Amino acid sequence: MASHLLDTKVLAARVNLVMRLTMGTPSHASGTSTADSSSHSRKYSLVVKICSPYVTVDGRNAFEPALAMKRVQQEAASLRSLEAWHRDGVVSMRAPMLLALFDLAPHMAPTGSGAHVEGDIAASRGSDWPWPCLVMTTVRGESFEEWRDAAVGALCDCSKGTPRVLVAALEAAVVAVVRSSYREALTSWVGASAASLHVADALHAGPLPTSRTLAAVEAARLRRVRHALCLAAPSPPLDDAALRRQLWLGQQWTPYLRQLEHQRATVTGRRLCTRSLPSHLLAQMAAFLPAPGAMHVLLPPCVQLAPDGHTLLAAAAPARLHGDLTAENIFGSGGRGSGKRSRTRGKGAGAAIAGCGSWRPHSLLDMADGLRGDPVYELPAVFCSTLSCDAAHLRDVVQAYTAARSADCSAVASLPSLPWSWSDVYRLTCVLLLHYVDGFDAVEACMPDLLACAPSWMEVALWLHGALMAAPPVAAGTSV
Repeated sequence: MASHLLDTKVLAARVNLVMRLTMGTPSHASGTSTADSSSHSRKYSLVVKICSPYVTVDGRNAFEPALAMKRVQQEAASLRSLEAWHRDGVVSMRAPMLLALFDLAPHMAPTGSGAHVEGDIAASRGSDWPWPCLVMTTVRGESFEEWRDAAVGALCDCSKGTPRVLVAALEAAVVAVVRSSYREALTSWVGASAASLHVADALHAGPLPTSRTLAAVEAARLRRVRHALCLAAPSPPLDDAALRRQLWLGQQWTPYLRQLEHQRATVTGRRLCTRSLPSHLLAQMAAFLPAPGAMHVLLPPCVQLAPDGHTLLAAAAPARLHGDLTAENIFGSGGRGSGKRSRTRGKGAGAAIAGCGSWRPHSLLDMADGLRGDPVYELPAVFCSTLSCDAAHLRDVVQAYTAARSADCSAVASLPSLPWSWSDVYRLTCVLLLHYVDGFDAVEACMPDLLACAPSWMEVALWLHGALMAAPPVAAGTSV
C-alpha cells in the first residue's frame, strides 16, 4: 500500500540527484543546501519546495495529489518561460532558476555515470509517493513584507518617550513616511515587471493542428458561428481565417472563465467562513456580482460572447499571471534588513527615515498560483497586500504597467489605460470579491469602519478604486 506521508529518504535522494547532476558534487540533503562547484569556489544555494497533496476544497479537507502536481507543473512552466525570457536580454525582473521537477514520474534524465547517480535516480522516483516538489536556486535579499515591518519598527523605536496623546498621530506619520519612501521604486517596478511577465511567453495566435475528424467538427462550428454573426449584424461577415483566429483565442480563455464560475458558486460559503464582511454587504453580494452562468461579463473587452450564446471570440490571448503578487513574494535588497533595527535605535528619526529608502525590489517568487487570464486578476493581491490598500499607489502601478505595454505588439490582454470607466472598476471589485484569498481583512485594517459604514457595494468600489476613474458615476443607482 502506498504511503502518503512525507518520506525524507526519497526527498534526500532527489536533492542529492540534483546536486550531482547540476554541480558535480554530492551533498547532504535538507530544506536548503549549498555546494561548491568543482570548477570554482562559488557557492550555490538550493531550495526544495514541496507541495502537499492534502488540500481544502470547498471547506473540506481532501487528498488531491493531482491538484498538487498541477500547482507544481504551473510553477515550473512559469519559471522555465522566465528563464527563456531572460536569455533574450530582459533583466529588469529576476526569478529563481528551476533545476528539477519531481512529480510521480520525475522529469530527470541521467547526464552522468556511476553507481551513485543511478542509485539516486532509482531512489528519487519513490513508486507512488504523492508529494511533488521543485528544486530551484534561492534569491538573495529580503521580502518587501520583512523590509516594511522592519522600517516601521525602526521608526517606532525612535519615538520612545513620546507622550501617549501623540502616539496615534505619530503612527500615522510613520506609515506615511514608509509609504512615501517605497512608492516610486516599488510601484514602478511592480507595474513594469507585471507587464513583462504577462507577455513573457505570448501564445502564438493561429489555428491548432487538427485531425480530419476534428477539422470537420471545427468547420461545422465555424459555419454556425458565422451564421449567427451574419444574423446579428448587417456588416460583411468575417473571412474564415480571421474567425478561426478569434475562435482559437477564445478557447484559451475558457479555463479562466471556468475558474470565475467556480469562484462565483463558492464565494458565499467562503465569505461566511472568513467573516470579513458586515451582514448588510453580505446580503447585497449576490445582487452585485454577475448571475451564475453570466460570468463572461467579467472578461476584458477583447473577449466577447458570440451571438450563439456559448462561444467565446477573442482578439487577444490571456496573459500569463503570477496570481499572488503579495508583499511576501516580492524580494529586494539594499535595505537595513529585519535584523538591523538596533542600528538606528537612539540615532533619531532622521537616520531611520534615511534607511527606509535604500531597499529596491528585484525578484518575484512563488509562481504556484500562476494562471492565464485577465491582468485585472493580479490587482487584488497587489492592492490589499503590497500597497496596503492605497488607491494612489494602485494608480501608479497601473500607469507604470500601461507605459511598459505601450510599445508592446503582442496580442495579449492588458490592463485598461487610465482613466478607468465604471465597468473597469466594477470588474476589479468583483474579482476582489471572488478571489480565493480574502482581501477584506486588509481593507478593514487599513480603512477601519469603511465596510461597516458603506451602504452598498458601489460605495465600497468607489472608495477603494475611485482614484482610477476620471469622475465617479453621477448617481448612486447607476447600473453596471
